[in-house]
Amino acid sequence: FKETMMSIIEAGETDFRGMERAMGYNGGWAKVYNITNEEWRNYTRYMLEIVNPLIETLDELVDEGKITKKIRPRLEGGVPDTPRYSYALD
Repeated sequence: FKETMMSIIEAGETDFRGMERAMGYNGGWAKVYNITNEEWRNYTRYMLEIVNPLIETLDELVDEGKITKKIRPRLEGGVPDTPRYSYALD
């Protein structure tokens, strides 16, 4: 799980939503749960989202010194400069 997340971060700085999407696109969640990508896509059709393990693992990677966590403002829901965490190799 951490290796998949690190490969996503190595491609460039990302926030939580970017990480979650990338895990779905590259088959990361399917690997974690030992299912096929097709099965994973079927689950996401029902709005399945995995949040806690993703955030916990990102925080572990920060604590281990492998990535950094910063607050980056972004437009969200029409609100400019909404503070959101961003993760990168630094």
